Amino acid sequence: MENNVINDLSTSKDIIKKEMYPYSISILVFGIISIVTCCNLGFIPAIVSLVLYSNGKKKAKKSNIQFSEKSFKMAKAGNTCAIIGLIVSLVCTIIIAFIIWIMIAFFPYECNY
Repeated sequence: MENNVINDLSTSKDIIKKEMYPYSISILVFGIISIVTCCNLGFIPAIVSLVLYSNGKKKAKKSNIQFSEKSFKMAKAGNTCAIIGLIVSLVCTIIIAFIIWIMIAFFPYECNY
C-alpha cells in the first residue's frame, strides 16, 4: 500500500514539473558578461543576450508549455543585465571617443626631424 502511494506521488511530481524558459541560462550568462566587459567589447554579449531573449520569448509564445518561474526570472535578469551592459558600454565608447578627439584636436603630434 505504501509503495503505491509513493509511486503516485512521484508521478504527480513529474506532471507538475515545468520546463526551463528557452535560452534562460545563456541569456543570463551573456548579460553578466556584458556588464563585466562593459568598457571593452561589452556591447557584443549584450546584443547576443537581447537577441536570445527575443527569440526565447517568441518560442515561448508559440508553445503551450508552462515554464518554471525561476527560469523566467533568470531570463528577465539576464535581459536587464544586457540592457545595463549595453548602456554602460555605449557610454564608455562615447567617453573614449571624446578623449581621443580631445587629444587629437588639442595636442597635435609634431615631428621635428
